[in-house]
Amino acid sequence: MVLNLVRKRAYYLFYSIIIILVPPPITQISENSYKYFNIFKTKEDDRSVILAKDKPTLTLTTCYPFDFVGSAPDRYIVQAELVSVDKNG
Repeated sequence: MVLNLVRKRAYYLFYSIIIILVPPPITQISENSYKYFNIFKTKEDDRSVILAKDKPTLTLTTCYPFDFVGSAPDRYIVQAELVSVDKNG
């Protein structure tokens, strides 16, 4: 049940970013704020997007094309860097 809830929250967050073709420059996720710096499509077997980064980075990925039924050939990636942390959270 928890995994399903997390999956739904991630889907709605990702969907709202996709609907706005240019997402807001700063997005608040939990108590931390992130600024997107990269949006791109890549092949399904590209693992470079999950490699460790020099800075704290949030990487969102989903299948592309969005309406594809079955195993989609590509991935849609949104990357954001941490810009602020809520010290009270």
